[in-house]
Amino acid sequence: MKLTKPQEMIWQMEQFSGGAIAVICTSLLRKGSEEENRLQQAVDFMFRKNDALRIRIRETEAGV
Repeated sequence: MKLTKPQEMIWQMEQFSGGAIAVICTSLLRKGSEEENRLQQAVDFMFRKNDALRIRIRETEAGV
C-alpha cells in the first residue's frame, strides 16, 4: 500500500530522529463513582473507532 504524503513525511521524520515522533497523551477527570472497567471500555471503544490512533508505519523488504 502506498503511503499518503503526510504519512511519508512522518515516516521520514521518524527515520531521521531514530524513533517515534508522535506521542498522544491524555488525562481523564471524572465525577461520580463510575466503575473503572466501564471507563476502560469507553477508552477502548474510542481507540477502535479512530483510525489515526491505530496507524502504524513499518518498513519491510517490499518497502514502506
